[in-house]
Formats: sequence, C-alpha cells, structure tokens
Amino acid sequence: MTNLFLVNPKINEFKNKVIYGAGKEGRLLQEKLLNDGLEITYFADSNPQIHGMEIMGKEVISLEQLKTMNKNTAVLLSKGYEDQIYNMLVSNGIKNIFLSHVENGLLLDD
Repeated sequence: MTNLFLVNPKINEFKNKVIYGAGKEGRLLQEKLLNDGLEITYFADSNPQIHGMEIMGKEVISLEQLKTMNKNTAVLLSKGYEDQIYNMLVSNGIKNIFLSHVENGLLLDD
C-alpha cells in the first residue's frame, strides 16, 4: 500500500517543528504527522487565551515566542486561513514555512 502522507525531508533538518494553528485543522495535521513518525515541538496560535496550554501534549506558544526560535524552526501550516497566516508570518520575519494538504494526503512543501 502506498503511503499517501509524504513529508518534505527538509522539515527533519530543523530542531523545532511548530504547527501554527491549534484548532481542529492543526490537530488533524498533528495526527497525520504522528502517523508518519514526525513529532512536532509546539503548536503556535494567535489566541493569547491558549498560550501556555497543552494540546495533544504540546505547549501552545505565541508568535513572539516563535520569532525567538525562527532560525531553527520549521513552521507547518494546516488547511484553513493558510493564506492569511502565511502572509502574517512572512510580515513578522518568519521563514521556513511549509504548507500542508491534509485532505489529499499530507504533502508538506515550502
């Protein structure tokens, strides 16, 4: 059986792997990544009410915290508001952003 969930090998080069968006789509992405053997370090989210909380065993961090670890971090975006989030991250100097396509299998691409 072919594995539909392909992960860009560049992601493994980064010390931290952060999913931006701790909602339903971010959690779905986390499940798919875990099934593929890739563990994230954190969730990041723009909602300050959930910063410091744990979701699926991972701490939710703020954009400001993400900015401090930018150089060694792959930021993974799930489906849903990805254009807005991508533009917001880029405007804040975030690099190494990878987009996912969970509905058709997981293909994270930069």
